[in-house]
Amino acid sequence: MDAYRSPWTCLWNPSRRLRKALHDVVTRLPYDQAEHTELFKLSTPYLLILNHIAGIPRLDGAVATGFMIMGSCPNEPARMAFCSELHRL
Repeated sequence: MDAYRSPWTCLWNPSRRLRKALHDVVTRLPYDQAEHTELFKLSTPYLLILNHIAGIPRLDGAVATGFMIMGSCPNEPARMAFCSELHRL
C-alpha cells in the first residue's frame, strides 16, 4: 500500500486498472462450463487472461504457459478455483 495517498485517488488511480481488469475478467469466467474444455477455452475471459499471461516476460527457453485461479475467504485457506492447461508460447 502507498504510504501517501492523494485525495484524487478516489477518482483517478491508474495503478489499480490492471488489478481491476483482471478481477473483472476472472469473475466472468464461465466456471459452469469448465467441464466442456473446448468451449471454456474459447470464452472471451479465458482468452483475455491467457493473452495477459503470455505477454509477461519470462526466462529464455520457456515453451509453454498456463495459469491458476485461486479463491479465498477470510478465516479460510485459499482454494484452487481453476487450473488451465499448458499453452504453447
